[in-house]
Amino acid sequence: MKKSVRQVAAASRNTTSEQKGSFGIMTYTIVRRSFGLTWLAVLVALALPTIQAQTSPAGSSPTFAKDVAPILQNNCQQCHRPNQSTPMSLLTYQEVRPYARAIRTKILSREMPPWGVDPTVGTQAFENKMALTDAEITTITDWVEAGAPFGEAADLPAPREFAEDHVWSLPGEPDLVVASTPHLVKGGSGQTWAEVFVDLPITEERWVKAYQSKPGKDDVEIVHHMMATVILPDGEDDGFGFHYTPGKPATVYQDDAGFLLRPGSQIRFDLHFDAKEHDIVAKPQLGLILYPKGYEPKHQVDRLNFASLSELDIPAGEVTRHDGYALMRENFRVMTFMSHFHELGKRQCLELIYPDTGETEMLNCADFDFYWQTVFRYEKDAQPLIPKGTILHTINYHDNSLANRLNRDPKNWTGFGQRSTDEMAIAMFEGVKLTDEEFQQAREERLRQLEAQD
Repeated sequence: MKKSVRQVAAASRNTTSEQKGSFGIMTYTIVRRSFGLTWLAVLVALALPTIQAQTSPAGSSPTFAKDVAPILQNNCQQCHRPNQSTPMSLLTYQEVRPYARAIRTKILSREMPPWGVDPTVGTQAFENKMALTDAEITTITDWVEAGAPFGEAADLPAPREFAEDHVWSLPGEPDLVVASTPHLVKGGSGQTWAEVFVDLPITEERWVKAYQSKPGKDDVEIVHHMMATVILPDGEDDGFGFHYTPGKPATVYQDDAGFLLRPGSQIRFDLHFDAKEHDIVAKPQLGLILYPKGYEPKHQVDRLNFASLSELDIPAGEVTRHDGYALMRENFRVMTFMSHFHELGKRQCLELIYPDTGETEMLNCADFDFYWQTVFRYEKDAQPLIPKGTILHTINYHDNSLANRLNRDPKNWTGFGQRSTDEMAIAMFEGVKLTDEEFQQAREERLRQLEAQD
């Protein structure tokens, strides 16, 4: 199916731009390809793998108490509970039963949990993974088809205890807290956004070991997600923000790695609210754990943005694909990645074209949800090791058709811009550069791990 899409997708433009980053100047080539509406179903099929749910043995239909409740506890209740930004609670059978068929639909399409990473492409080893397994999907679908029985109360797991989202999960109290100025979210105002700038209260350079963005105690239920970004003294942002979604814990860097804060910088809070019926004053915060004064870690965490911006060309009524190519001039260990689009963004794939051999490897593909933007954190032993000379190939899909429920005007062309109705296509990476010796050592260690698993 992918081959057919590539055959019918004619390249209509090929442009080149230069982008400055930690690796010097990187040539980034953009190719746009358009798909007519007849191909929309093909793209949807690629983005949403079909789940072949197996039937449970006769006489052993799953029950809520024994089989479904543990799945909901582990994967859904972090967000779906009282005083959160989600529309319903899923703590009890009485709360879950009215939504049983809707839950079945959402998990079969993999819209929920809102993970997005394609389970058929690349590594699936992520620290913050919240996708259901095929077996868990089968359990829930069989439960729904059996009439959603409750089962025996004795089979219910103990209620899950939740850490409050307004409490720090850092390994210790933060050394520095940067608070947004209070922002009033009017009751009944629906989905709203705000941008707030705050001066960074430091007088000398400091290195960051760990960070956490979080809402305040009174605004947990309305903060859908947020991003706190460092704005450097020259007015440029550092390329990657401190992200928050409900349940996201603190980010702690590996030993002897961190990033540098400079005096004269600001923090820009980009806030997405889902208003309740009453007014709430939001007071989000960024907490940082710092290395001791005067200490410089061995590895600086680099934030790399590979962007298709001014070259975006998204005709009315079409699904488009833009391909970008960037030369990696240093060895790099990838710790996290994140996709960023606006309302027309649908999917991003990341492919490596290796030096010398030209062999290719698909790192990952991830569907995009404008209302749930996730930083994907690789497990340490699965962090991709990219040798210098590799070409990073990014593949970005936008849907400017009627089929996109977020599309406000499918009759108009769309290009790059800052408004939500304009578009972007950015692949964001966080990781560390490695010397040739460090890269070889990391590669040999990874090979030993893989051999031990065989």
